[in-house]
Amino acid sequence: MKKQEIINNLQDNLNNGGFLLNKANDFHNLIRLNILEKNEKCSSRYFGYWIHDVNGLGWALKISVTPGIPKEFFYELLSESIARDMGLETIESKIIKYSPDSELYGIISQDYRLEGYKIVAGNEIVDEYVNYINTDFPFTLTKWDNDMDNINVNSLPFVYSALEHHFKSQKSLHYYDQKHAESMLKTIYGNLVLRYVFSYITMQKDFHLGNWEIRENEQGVSIVPMYDMELSFNENFYDDKNTSLKASTDASLSYDEDFMYFYNSSEENKNLVDKMLYLLNPNNILKYLDSIPYFDDEFKKNVLKTYINHFEKIEKMISEEKKNISVR
Repeated sequence: MKKQEIINNLQDNLNNGGFLLNKANDFHNLIRLNILEKNEKCSSRYFGYWIHDVNGLGWALKISVTPGIPKEFFYELLSESIARDMGLETIESKIIKYSPDSELYGIISQDYRLEGYKIVAGNEIVDEYVNYINTDFPFTLTKWDNDMDNINVNSLPFVYSALEHHFKSQKSLHYYDQKHAESMLKTIYGNLVLRYVFSYITMQKDFHLGNWEIRENEQGVSIVPMYDMELSFNENFYDDKNTSLKASTDASLSYDEDFMYFYNSSEENKNLVDKMLYLLNPNNILKYLDSIPYFDDEFKKNVLKTYINHFEKIEKMISEEKKNISVR
């Protein structure tokens, strides 16, 4: 089979949205012809690939290593749908079967990387800054290692300083001038604040420094759409493997304490949280669950139960805080 024929088949399959390949063994041809490139960001639960120039576009693909549709794919679709309605830019994924003769499933979305842009991950930006302020002790972050002398580097204030340092180091680029750099910093940081609130409310436990990126070229910088939200509405949100961004640099704060620190930091923060909570009430979450055909009743029930407990906990914390303020 010739390369163009393989690309045409793949393009038809992606357009129809049903399955990736006509036959499972066609996969080797995609590798051989460099249509697929391995994506090293994926966990061991998936085979991850970039698909090049099909449909005139690039695609990001994750294929489950085990048969059946992983529940994580459902959480990904749910979170993407909700985030878009919250005004957050996200990738848009769909579930596909690997091939008619396979029981493996994948999830695919358009490649958020743009031609002519350099992609820089959050952990690279923070690494760069940590090494700048710690020149005697070179420091490299891992997915699980966020503390430096009891300072949480995976926090909004630290990330702000790291972004500021990163932009100042780009003075040779055409886009750089002080006002433009400050505007870009404000825009990207504001987006991360929204993502922090969204991730906490939707119990997203995997919004770590490696799960957000910026793209930059000679003209400017932007943050890439949200992705990898499969660990949302997670009943283990409060465990010690939660790697999501925090609002405070105080590494000793729990996730709830950190959220209330953010809430009490300004009236703007309070208004943001109150608005998002209003929009993400359990009845609306149920509407999202009902709108996606993959979800069975058991999945909906479990998501809603987990979320209601979390939602009511947030409401109680805020209500108690308001009572304390009125007493003062």
